[in-house]
Amino acid sequence: MTCESASLPKYAASTLPAGVSIDKNTGAFTGAPTKTGTFKAKVTASNASTKKTLPITIKVLPLPAWAKGSFTGLAAQTGVETGPATLTVGANGKISGKVSLPGTNWTFTASSFDAGGFTGDQTNLAITGKAKYVDAKKRTSYREFAFAVNMPTNGTWNLSSVTGSFGDADYAAYRRIWDDSAAATRELEANWVGSYKYLTVDEDVLRLQIKKTGAVTWTGYFANGRTFSGSTTLLHEDADLIRTPFAITYAPAAAVKVKTGRTTATIKYPAFCDTVTFQYDMPAPGSPAERSK
Repeated sequence: MTCESASLPKYAASTLPAGVSIDKNTGAFTGAPTKTGTFKAKVTASNASTKKTLPITIKVLPLPAWAKGSFTGLAAQTGVETGPATLTVGANGKISGKVSLPGTNWTFTASSFDAGGFTGDQTNLAITGKAKYVDAKKRTSYREFAFAVNMPTNGTWNLSSVTGSFGDADYAAYRRIWDDSAAATRELEANWVGSYKYLTVDEDVLRLQIKKTGAVTWTGYFANGRTFSGSTTLLHEDADLIRTPFAITYAPAAAVKVKTGRTTATIKYPAFCDTVTFQYDMPAPGSPAERSK
């Protein structure tokens, strides 16, 4: 018995969408297109004796409006303080974000949504990848993340969200509705712009300022004297809850020097994270924020 030797095929392609390439050994397409449109491409497979060229048409659709933009929310991990989370989806599909948890700041990126990203009844797009954290000694750690950008269920406010998991943490973030809806902007300006005071049950104090853009700036102090400040975005989870928007306030862990008489001690305080809600009513201290008079 004899058998002929045959070389494995090699693959090449021309006129592919920008950002997409072909694996010369397997013929698989990789990458993420950076421009929309219809592309007339050619794929060639060849070995030592044969060469075949096949014309193909690749149509790159634009991302739906609800899948793009900046999302702000929280990551909640068992046994660890909750921390703020952000995610940004560019018009070209590139994804970046971060999560702040006590002692760590994770960053995560992805070049695009997963292949075949529409799932279920085409109401969300899937993203997976690895988040990265580099510690003070330049050691790198990774966590898997699996998110879905969800299409809004109420077209009036055009609100979309990101939900999923980040390692062993749950992740939920919401888009800035004030950028998308004229009706929501009118609601914001008529009812929420202004100064607020928020008291926690532990007698911590936050003073918040909501601007016409939906930006929230805040300063605060704990009952133990520690002060902190920051900024965030005014959010809400659902169009039905437009009258109870909320803001996420966060202060990382800190070491504070406390002087008692002639003695000065350094006290380590854990991270602080709270969700401050707003209402038309004037609630009691410890409840949602009161509008300042």
